[in-house]
Amino acid sequence: MKPKDILIDLKKNIFKNYIFFIPEILLNKEFLNNEIDKQLLNKSSYLDENLFCTILSENEELNGNINLDFVLKSIFIKKEVLSDNIYKIFEVKKILEETEYNYILNNYFEFIKVSVHWGKLQYNLSTIAYPNNSKSKLITSYQFQLDILNVHLKEIKSSFKLESEQFEYDFKKISDFLMELFTIGTVYDSSIVTKINNLPEKTPKITLENENLATDSDKTNIQQKTLSDFILHEKSKEIEKIIFDNFKNKKGRTYRCIYEYMSRQNLMILEYGEKGKLYNAFQNLFEHNIGTYQSMWYGEINKEKNNTYKAIRNILKKEIDKLPDKK
Repeated sequence: MKPKDILIDLKKNIFKNYIFFIPEILLNKEFLNNEIDKQLLNKSSYLDENLFCTILSENEELNGNINLDFVLKSIFIKKEVLSDNIYKIFEVKKILEETEYNYILNNYFEFIKVSVHWGKLQYNLSTIAYPNNSKSKLITSYQFQLDILNVHLKEIKSSFKLESEQFEYDFKKISDFLMELFTIGTVYDSSIVTKINNLPEKTPKITLENENLATDSDKTNIQQKTLSDFILHEKSKEIEKIIFDNFKNKKGRTYRCIYEYMSRQNLMILEYGEKGKLYNAFQNLFEHNIGTYQSMWYGEINKEKNNTYKAIRNILKKEIDKLPDKK
């Protein structure tokens, strides 16, 4: 297989089980003259594992066979697919020339950086597109997808010892990314591809009245995260109650085991710098002193031999499995 084809296969895994939308706010006004074009904007779309595109609605009844719970679960397992991408890159190193291998690695690395940047913009703008429902499953889907892509970027940097400067807005990079999104995935029709070139060539200045755009510099909501905010499940509040009812009067190491189990089940994903926020969420949930941050996070947990972990695993699995499916 040619290096270019290998790279395309890696990119396809990014777009499998992928949610996105093209917001009107990012496009030149000239693009909106055509009524048909307008119908393609400001709607969330989902690429399934076969890269077939379905437009989603907040109204579940309009989504046909693709419901939002299915979309969420599909995004949860994306972490494993992206980990497989790392394995594939290691494997091709054994069979390719150094220049071919570097072509794949460097281009994929740049592609992931752009996908994270675009993911941040998608998440921020989703909070505007659905302003009346802060717990929207669509907003949650964008958040989970961004978290997973961020983790994947860090794993790429760590696995291959790569360094990168802070990403700066680059119209061509964003445009190329979107062109690949539309051509790799079965998105709308081929004519929409040419319209992407109408994206503004400079960073769009977004100003909104009576709405707050979430940004990395806005720490207020992040600092006030509850434990349920970290739980990647539609019944996060119920799972938070399970944890509260079953693990009162415990110390930080117990809560570390809870995190390790939830992470293994793709029910929690922490970005860099969020360990302290999760520690605070546990502390705020319980009235007693859970111990120090260091006592919670020091060392590793042997999931095969640690009796505390195994006991917590059994309790959580049993109780979460009892939760009724949403009807």
